[in-house]
Amino acid sequence: MGQHHILIIDDRVPDPHFGAGFPRAYMLLMSLYKLGHTMYFYPNIKSTLKELNVAKLKEFNINVVDNLETLPQEIDLIIVSRPHNAHYYLPVARKTLPHAKAIYDTEALWYRRYDLQLEFTGRLPGWAYRYDELGMARGVDLCWVVNDEEKKILGENGVQRVTKLAHALHPHWEGKDFDYRRDYLVVGGILENDSSNEDGLWNYLSNGWEMVREPGVVMNVTGHATADRLVHTDFAKRFFDVNLMGHVNNLTPLYESHRVFVAATRFATGIPWKVHEAMANGIPCVISRLLADQLQLVPDRDAMVCDTPQDYFEKSRLLYHSRKVWEDMRHYGYELVKKDCDPENFKKVIQSSIDSLFV
Repeated sequence: MGQHHILIIDDRVPDPHFGAGFPRAYMLLMSLYKLGHTMYFYPNIKSTLKELNVAKLKEFNINVVDNLETLPQEIDLIIVSRPHNAHYYLPVARKTLPHAKAIYDTEALWYRRYDLQLEFTGRLPGWAYRYDELGMARGVDLCWVVNDEEKKILGENGVQRVTKLAHALHPHWEGKDFDYRRDYLVVGGILENDSSNEDGLWNYLSNGWEMVREPGVVMNVTGHATADRLVHTDFAKRFFDVNLMGHVNNLTPLYESHRVFVAATRFATGIPWKVHEAMANGIPCVISRLLADQLQLVPDRDAMVCDTPQDYFEKSRLLYHSRKVWEDMRHYGYELVKKDCDPENFKKVIQSSIDSLFV
């Protein structure tokens, strides 16, 4: 196993609480550090540079760089995440480092999310742009994907070297017993207009919650809420039992005290970190069919899987009120995470991928 000097290109140095794929990106950095590699990180959002503790990052072999045209020539591998970064910044880095190998960490195939969003809402966010994701994947030495479906799609479109690198989580089997837990939990990250998090929350509120709700039970929602319909004055009247908590730095106390986790996402690609994280923290989940398919889980065993408003009503209530169903589902969800999100396996896949490029 050789040690390498690795340039990483992403939006920002990852904060595991930020969502949007950054928890996985954080685990990637920590794994590369434990494997003994030296990293050079280029964040394309320059405003985030002032947030960084550069000295602390260097303790983890992470050097921050802000110019792709003047890079140390000992860098022999480039890892780029997200299509806009592959489109704009990978060509510049490869021109500076013509000898370096390149891995495109897709994290998700964004065009598939856009197709779903158009299908459900008829519109896209203003920042949405369709990059040639398949073409960029064909132009690198190796691609990482997070699930088997997207691995198959890339293979069918002429991408020769594709490796599945999913999530890495340390299970946290703590928290209160069924009788000492209460309420529903949604983890939203950023709840802005035209976001999948906000749409998923509204999907559950408007199609399920008004039937699910009962006296003395509330839904707590984390995430910075800016979407128009969440900040409208009518929201508090209609959803008087929904608490928009804002950003929460430490989710562990919430996972340990809530009874049911909800993720009613209608458009997304890749794999849902927040569902894996909830399961890893021992809280059973009510989720959409889309997320269940991405997770390749056993419906209504590993998690309650819903297609209709009636599903959300019946399965939410059943999971909330049945101790046996709750305990069984908690067990199976936890076992799913242990199987699919083993940090040691995550680390091994990273190293074997890198080794395969330097034989």
